[in-house]
Amino acid sequence: MDEELPKKPETFVLGSDLARHSMDELRALEAELERELARVRAAIAKRQDVRAAAEALFKGVGAGPGAG
Repeated sequence: MDEELPKKPETFVLGSDLARHSMDELRALEAELERELARVRAAIAKRQDVRAAAEALFKGVGAGPGAG
Protein backbone atom coordinates (compact mmCIF):
# COMPACT_ATOMS: atom_id res chain seq x y z
CA MET A 1 0.00 0.00 0.00
CA ASP A 2 2.90 2.42 0.71
CA GLU A 3 3.97 1.92 -2.89
CA GLU A 4 0.88 3.81 -4.03
CA LEU A 5 1.79 6.99 -2.14
CA PRO A 6 3.99 9.45 -4.01
CA LYS A 7 7.48 9.62 -2.56
CA LYS A 8 8.57 12.85 -0.92
CA PRO A 9 11.47 14.35 -2.91
CA GLU A 10 14.93 14.23 -1.33
CA THR A 11 15.51 17.92 -2.04
CA PHE A 12 13.15 20.87 -2.05
CA VAL A 13 12.07 22.27 -5.39
CA LEU A 14 10.74 25.83 -5.60
CA GLY A 15 7.01 25.76 -6.13
CA SER A 16 6.63 22.21 -4.85
CA ASP A 17 3.77 21.07 -2.60
CA LEU A 18 4.51 22.27 0.94
CA ALA A 19 1.74 20.18 2.47
CA ARG A 20 3.95 17.10 2.19
CA HIS A 21 6.56 18.51 4.58
CA SER A 22 6.61 18.41 8.39
CA MET A 23 6.87 21.54 10.53
CA ASP A 24 10.53 20.79 11.25
CA GLU A 25 11.26 20.39 7.55
CA LEU A 26 9.46 23.64 6.76
CA ARG A 27 11.40 25.51 9.45
CA ALA A 28 14.67 24.09 8.13
CA LEU A 29 13.65 25.09 4.63
CA GLU A 30 12.81 28.60 5.81
CA ALA A 31 16.26 28.97 7.40
CA GLU A 32 17.95 27.64 4.26
CA LEU A 33 16.00 30.04 2.06
CA GLU A 34 16.88 32.97 4.34
CA ARG A 35 20.59 32.10 4.02
CA GLU A 36 20.28 31.80 0.25
CA LEU A 37 18.40 35.11 0.04
CA ALA A 38 21.17 36.81 2.02
CA ARG A 39 23.73 35.31 -0.38
CA VAL A 40 21.78 36.56 -3.41
CA ARG A 41 21.45 40.04 -1.90
CA ALA A 42 25.20 40.14 -1.23
CA ALA A 43 25.92 39.18 -4.85
CA ILE A 44 23.56 41.91 -6.10
CA ALA A 45 25.21 44.51 -3.86
CA LYS A 46 28.67 43.46 -5.07
CA ARG A 47 27.64 43.76 -8.71
CA GLN A 48 26.07 47.16 -8.08
CA ASP A 49 29.33 48.33 -6.50
CA VAL A 50 31.34 47.08 -9.48
CA ARG A 51 28.93 48.70 -11.92
CA ALA A 52 29.00 52.02 -10.06
CA ALA A 53 32.81 51.97 -10.06
CA ALA A 54 32.89 51.21 -13.79
CA GLU A 55 30.42 54.00 -14.56
CA ALA A 56 32.44 56.45 -12.47
CA LEU A 57 35.61 55.41 -14.29
CA PHE A 58 34.08 55.87 -17.75
CA LYS A 59 32.50 59.21 -16.80
CA GLY A 60 35.94 60.34 -15.67
CA VAL A 61 37.51 59.28 -18.99
CA GLY A 62 35.15 61.52 -20.96
CA ALA A 63 35.72 64.50 -18.66
CA GLY A 64 39.45 64.80 -19.37
CA PRO A 65 41.25 67.66 -21.16
CA GLY A 66 39.67 68.63 -24.45
CA ALA A 67 36.31 67.08 -23.56
CA GLY A 68 33.20 69.08 -24.29
